[in-house]
Amino acid sequence: MYKVLSLIALIFSSASALAGDDEHLVPEASIFSEYYPRENGDSYADYEANVLKILAGAFDKNVFARAVVFPSFQHEYALAIEKNENEYKIVYLVPSVKIWLFEELDIYKAGRVRIVGDNDGSLLNEDIQRLEEFLPPSLSDVRVERCERIIPGGLGEKLHFLWGEMLFRTRYTDQRPLKLDGPDSITVGADGVTYHFSFEHGYERLTGKIWSPDEGSVTGKFVAITEMLRGACHAKNGEATSEEIERRIDGLMATLSEAAY
Repeated sequence: MYKVLSLIALIFSSASALAGDDEHLVPEASIFSEYYPRENGDSYADYEANVLKILAGAFDKNVFARAVVFPSFQHEYALAIEKNENEYKIVYLVPSVKIWLFEELDIYKAGRVRIVGDNDGSLLNEDIQRLEEFLPPSLSDVRVERCERIIPGGLGEKLHFLWGEMLFRTRYTDQRPLKLDGPDSITVGADGVTYHFSFEHGYERLTGKIWSPDEGSVTGKFVAITEMLRGACHAKNGEATSEEIERRIDGLMATLSEAAY
């Protein structure tokens, strides 16, 4: 009996010592794991598939690390890191319009949205007309801005190790101790930014995601580095930017080396 109680105490003490929600990426079995559209009737899955079709350059054969990012109120975009022989490069891809607006137009046309006080449907029709006038005729007409920038080899190697380390630490959020009647609370995010990270490891693609992490957390620092890489593509002082990114990577890697998985 004493041994059983001691084992339970060990399990619970270990669980309490585990990292918080923002200290690791969360696994995802989705289209971000395999670049193939899913045919499951899920409109959001169709939306994800459309984003990846337009940002397919982030999945080129020389890309070893990437982030596909879904902001609530801005254009979706992708940040990719590729290696061609001994040359490292960052690639930033952003569509000319927010892809979600095509989904929004379909939802409006299907009558799945109702506007309070719009008894005759005129307000909804105005929204439909506004979207049709704003959007290109089809998804295939969406332009994609592509920015490329060669980065120092040392920075490229550090990014390779950082992406690999973050993706290998991906795990589910720990909600122990478990209860038979389910979790005490459910966190639902409405507005924010979802980051879908992936890393090519041999013939496998490691994936993990995070939604609007705290700035000081492990994933918050990882997201900050990702955003700095995006900005570095257009930066005028590339050398100074690279130095700052390397400094951030060194700091995060030092934190990871001291943290338990």
